[in-house]
Amino acid sequence: MKLSKIDRIILANQYRILEKLDPANADIYATNYRVLESGYELNYEALDLRFGNGLSKEQCNEVLQILNMFESLHKSYLENKKSADIRIESISFAGFDGTTEADYLGYVTFLMHDEGRFPSLKRGNLDSGKPMLTVYRRMLWEWEKSREKRRPLAEDLRRIQSARNGLDGISEEVWRAFAPRGFPPPVSLRTNVDAPPSRLQNGAFEDDQSEEGEARP
Repeated sequence: MKLSKIDRIILANQYRILEKLDPANADIYATNYRVLESGYELNYEALDLRFGNGLSKEQCNEVLQILNMFESLHKSYLENKKSADIRIESISFAGFDGTTEADYLGYVTFLMHDEGRFPSLKRGNLDSGKPMLTVYRRMLWEWEKSREKRRPLAEDLRRIQSARNGLDGISEEVWRAFAPRGFPPPVSLRTNVDAPPSRLQNGAFEDDQSEEGEARP
């Protein structure tokens, strides 16, 4: 990170103000303005450790698609409880990995805890403890084949459950070939036959107006 002298002066003054306004973190701010005032370039990188890399619009929409999917799976499961071969844990949202998917975890936490969205999926700990994005993509790929995505049939739940437990991954190249178009993906990874058109627009069902818990654009 390169900072001009003017940048250092402005930032150092901001940290001095924060030192007074936020006593609980005063030591951190004091260290930061000393680094800036002294011009220790090696330590500049530590100044932005509190800022994540963030998610692109495309990645945010992918998270919303995943949450919409799990919300529809939850509703459908409640209507198909008699199907003993469908296990709730196999079609439930488990969060994201705090180590390798920290930005995804942060966004889901923001959506659920700060904005109060997707209440049926909310859980105390959203850290899955293991990478989940590839798993969710396999499930999303199969969910997109459902004729009625808001209320998938029992056969859809079984197919999506199998995808979660599967081992085959979807390469980043294949995924990115379809994700920017908002789906639909091919019916399988080895065919170019299209699935039913997706009704998701900007992370929300295009005909959804007011149902509680659905994603908004």
